[in-house]
Amino acid sequence: MLYILCALACEAKPFIDVYSLKKEASHTLFPLYSNADGIYLIVSGVGNLSSAAACTYLAAAYPTESPVILNAGCAGHGSLPIGTAVVASKITHESSERCYYPTFLKKPPFIQKIIKTVSSPASFYPGDFLYEMEAHGFYQFASRLSCAELVHCWKVISDNASFPLDSVDPVSVSKAIDEHMDSLHLWIQYLLSLRTSIVSSPSSLHSSFLEKAHFTETERQQLSSLLSKAKACSLTLDTDHPIWALSKARDILRDLEQAINAQPLLF
Repeated sequence: MLYILCALACEAKPFIDVYSLKKEASHTLFPLYSNADGIYLIVSGVGNLSSAAACTYLAAAYPTESPVILNAGCAGHGSLPIGTAVVASKITHESSERCYYPTFLKKPPFIQKIIKTVSSPASFYPGDFLYEMEAHGFYQFASRLSCAELVHCWKVISDNASFPLDSVDPVSVSKAIDEHMDSLHLWIQYLLSLRTSIVSSPSSLHSSFLEKAHFTETERQQLSSLLSKAKACSLTLDTDHPIWALSKARDILRDLEQAINAQPLLF
């Protein structure tokens, strides 16, 4: 299942067109669209609180285990060309110390930048940040609904120092997003396949590790999560792997996480 959250109708339009989404008349608090393939899009309106509320509303309306959740829209940057597609490597807020770090098991087909969520439209763009108004509130709630590998913020540059925000119009925003829909669709398909591996039944490896050591319930959950990540990044744990010589749960979890982190990013 895929949740898409956009702040504006013009940001949502390319997704509605590409995925043949239909508006659901029964939902009136937020405009909500869906199709028979399990894709749900909600238009939140502008602002941190609006994005958080819309994300919560969507999850309550269509609950599922570990959905792929995407915040898609536009943002400003000091120097990136108009129309550049960017995915968030870190999400900050101008008035909060809390930061979020989306996780990538495979290098995305877009450049990565830090998003800084602001409370009002930005006309100046200090530092190498994307400026927008929804990502922080979105991620705060979306990260409670799914794992970090499946929750992402994807933005297209709509304004910069040479093309200020007051020059942006809805048609140009829709067009800029639409130009990236082919590559975005492929990335979404990867995320959906990753979700399948994460929510699938425990593997034989899971049972083998449980036979080797005593795992608390928390450690069992950590093991399941790590084995899903290992599968997603093509980590092979053959019988001659050093991890099988370990007999304590905490050592197994530590070495498994280290082995995952040592895997090269896939291009």
